[in-house]
Amino acid sequence: MLFTSNRTGKSNIFDIFRQRIDETSAEMLVFSPEQKFISRLNPDGSQILYLAPTNPKGEAQAVRLMRVPIGGGPPQTVVEGPYIVNFQCSHARADICVLSKAEPNRFVFSAFDSIKGNPHEVAKLEKSANGWGSGLSPDGTTIAAVTVSARDNRIRLISLSGRPTREITVKNWNSYTSLDWSADGKGFFVSSNPTGRLSTLLYVDLMGNAHSLWQVNSFYSTWAIPSHNGKYVAIPAPTVGSNVWMVDNF
Repeated sequence: MLFTSNRTGKSNIFDIFRQRIDETSAEMLVFSPEQKFISRLNPDGSQILYLAPTNPKGEAQAVRLMRVPIGGGPPQTVVEGPYIVNFQCSHARADICVLSKAEPNRFVFSAFDSIKGNPHEVAKLEKSANGWGSGLSPDGTTIAAVTVSARDNRIRLISLSGRPTREITVKNWNSYTSLDWSADGKGFFVSSNPTGRLSTLLYVDLMGNAHSLWQVNSFYSTWAIPSHNGKYVAIPAPTVGSNVWMVDNF
């Protein structure tokens, strides 16, 4: 499992770690003075891809999408540009990666080569007040997207081969905060938090039937990312800690 953490003591800098599911400690794979967000593998698993914001330039902060060999080596820039907020890659057979950009008036998806970059626009959505949650299907043919923190109960399926966009209406749930495809491409892991106090992880099939899998009392979003073989799912359990002091003679 790959994850980002600031466990090295630099409170504002996150590095990338790998921890095997049968071990209790993690090894650091990518570390540098720059911030790092969202680490994922490229389609064949040979490269770690991650986002690294640069210094602000005007109104839009430029972001670098970086790659580093899974076995170690110097990071290299794959794509650089403003508004980049996420990316995802298909399984090896499809060999496609897509990044998303939250531009001022639209939400844009661009396909790119995980080694050479060369992004080109493949789809777009209208601007959403709180943004979009999206994921690329394992076979690289479809982007699924939900509006974040809204009463909308639809999942939009955007074809990358020119087919019409279609919608799935999720029964009895709304206010989504994340979306990821299942490993077999036959459903989605969607998080919902209508009250802002209870984050629920759902499995939603292609007919819109939703089943609750996990709940945590938190305003932070939970989510699930499956292993490529479909045998495991990584689920965070976000919690909030706080302390109370009593002061006498105040």
